[in-house]
Amino acid sequence: MGEILNRMNQEKMIKMLEAFDQELNRPLRLIIKGASALIINGAITRPSKDIDVLGASEDINKDPYPKIIEKIAREYSLDHQWINERAKITFDYVISRILSLYREILNISNLISYLKQIRLLPNSPSMIISVPGIFRI
Repeated sequence: MGEILNRMNQEKMIKMLEAFDQELNRPLRLIIKGASALIINGAITRPSKDIDVLGASEDINKDPYPKIIEKIAREYSLDHQWINERAKITFDYVISRILSLYREILNISNLISYLKQIRLLPNSPSMIISVPGIFRI
């Protein structure tokens, strides 16, 4: 039951971010994602237990941010992870996987071998016309 009470709607999320801002002595830019971003912008109305940060202009896991986050959590009876970068772990993995696959595709010999395997290219030497030129395989 406590978890339901600690969820944040749009008004509470904005209030928490304003409280966070008031505690800072310098500007901090946040990239907020997922349901949190939709809630803050009024696209959905369901509450959330946290604000998902994809990136920040400074590491919010280093001083002075954890102390400020904990202080606000205590003052407003929120989970100590009410704002966090857990979503960044998934995003970083997905991006690294996409880049890895992209690098493999860009490796022309792998691409040519793959195209031969699926029979889009003949196995005997021929010419491929491509942008920016012609490659002999």
